[in-house]
Amino acid sequence: MRTSMLALLALIACKGDDDGTTTDDSTVTTDSGGGDDSATDDSGGGDDTETEIPCDAKPKAIIPLEDEENVFYRDPITVQFTVPVEADDATFSLTNADTGEAYTLETEWNASAEIATLTRSGGLAASTRHSLVIDVCGASYETFFTTSEYGAPLTIDPAELVTRTYVIEFGDVNFTEPVGIGGLLSLYIDVPILVGVTALDGVDMSLVGAQGRVSSDGEYFQLKKLDGEYIPTWDFTGVNFAEPPFFSADNSGITITYSGVSIPVWDFHLEGTFAADGSSFAGGKLWGLADTREMDALLDQDDPEYLCNFVAGVGAQCEPCPDGETYCLFLRGEEIKANLVPDVVIVRQDESGPL
Repeated sequence: MRTSMLALLALIACKGDDDGTTTDDSTVTTDSGGGDDSATDDSGGGDDTETEIPCDAKPKAIIPLEDEENVFYRDPITVQFTVPVEADDATFSLTNADTGEAYTLETEWNASAEIATLTRSGGLAASTRHSLVIDVCGASYETFFTTSEYGAPLTIDPAELVTRTYVIEFGDVNFTEPVGIGGLLSLYIDVPILVGVTALDGVDMSLVGAQGRVSSDGEYFQLKKLDGEYIPTWDFTGVNFAEPPFFSADNSGITITYSGVSIPVWDFHLEGTFAADGSSFAGGKLWGLADTREMDALLDQDDPEYLCNFVAGVGAQCEPCPDGETYCLFLRGEEIKANLVPDVVIVRQDESGPL
């Protein structure tokens, strides 16, 4: 019989030690009640044999939450158990709750064998209610969630994406690395980044990135010059568009200029999924190695090591930049949504002017 996950998780939270198992955020202890790790046979021969530890794992936490909606189709599913689990003792099945269509899942376990991460190549179906069934230790549990509209096939000709421009508000990016300073980054690097599609040839796409600016009436435009100097754009060629509407782009290095401070970001990565009508992209992620040497000025300091020393206080650390100097900080941002900016076409340019 399948158990509702809401009922199960409430039971785990309230039951306490009734079944001899206690759980908290760090440890799980199982007590067989015998007070001895060995068993002696009735013949009195003194032969000790190991007592088999019963399989009593239960799901403790699941992401997505039960009946959660607007789940991004490429997000992994994670299942945390109350105790470590032998791989053979747990199986997972995911289906379209309406049609019964089954998905092939890839499963990875963490080092302690308590957390399973489930993914599907290419992601899940968009706008679909899904059923996840977890079979573990002879018991079965079922939970449901619904994906958002992102991931549905394009309803426009893909060629219509060419010349479209989208805006990423850097101040709205959820910076998950380094842990603890996302708010600081969003506050001091509050610039709009424009991303435009310049070409599409089958599964190969080209993008261009540029710094933007927003006018007092809320209109976005490309920042072409600052203090009389051209602001270079960034080309992304060979962009992977093999799983449309998802794209994945890389650039060896971009430079963001903010309040007169240059911030190079090496090995820059950007990915996202276009809406079916091309009006936005979402589920975006970015990451790269940011050179912090000039960022002290943003914090009214005069010490190129200031930011590295600051993040050390929250458990992060700088690492070598391409020139070998230890001033670079790995940044990772998630949950990016970029809306279409009508009537804006990015002009490619370098330090000398338009290309």
